[in-house]
Amino acid sequence: MRRLLTGLAALAFGFIGSLAAFSASDSAGRERPDSVKLGSLDFEAYCKLQFGGSSVAVLTRTDLRGWRCAIRQNGIFATVEIDTNAACAALFDHSAYAVPDDPLVSSSWQCQRDL
Repeated sequence: MRRLLTGLAALAFGFIGSLAAFSASDSAGRERPDSVKLGSLDFEAYCKLQFGGSSVAVLTRTDLRGWRCAIRQNGIFATVEIDTNAACAALFDHSAYAVPDDPLVSSSWQCQRDL
């Protein structure tokens, strides 16, 4: 029983430490005083801009990188991965890039650019 509790404590400690490190590294990359937020990344608008009015944005995974455009090309259904930086550049400004506000929320992408 003691080994089990020790193992669970070590697992919890490792998880919390990893989460703290991930959060710190993520927020360090986001908080740039020399940048300006342009707005939320509209995946649907990007898909329509790139592939036409019948395309739609779909979330194929629950993480930040799960966004894809669902398209029909030559009668075949396909999904195309969305490059979030390219989407921000296409929707806002060629110098815009994507940054997630929350690494655990797939729809938290924001577009920003450096001043």
